[in-house]
Amino acid sequence: MATGKLKAGVKYCGHCNPQEDGPALVRKLQSRLAELKVVPWNDQTYDVLLVVSACPSDCATRPPFNGPRIEIAADEVREWHVPTGHPAENLLEACLDEGLKVFGTRKGG
Repeated sequence: MATGKLKAGVKYCGHCNPQEDGPALVRKLQSRLAELKVVPWNDQTYDVLLVVSACPSDCATRPPFNGPRIEIAADEVREWHVPTGHPAENLLEACLDEGLKVFGTRKGG
């Protein structure tokens, strides 16, 4: 990461039965984590793969990637259930917390 930014390739599901707005969730994540640069999953030049499914079916395909990944599915992050409340906000916090643990990045405020 020569630029000092964490590049995340994002792979979305088909949004056939959305319970969450995946792109909005990723935009919120990016706005909260200044060190994060989001690129399409097929860019192939990223540090982490972020797989976003918009419902609990978690049907987003997982492209081949040898690095770390964070997987989100409506009310879960990496198959850990997110606490009851507003799902998008809880997902955002859980994703930020998980990302910070995995990558050792610090929140900007």
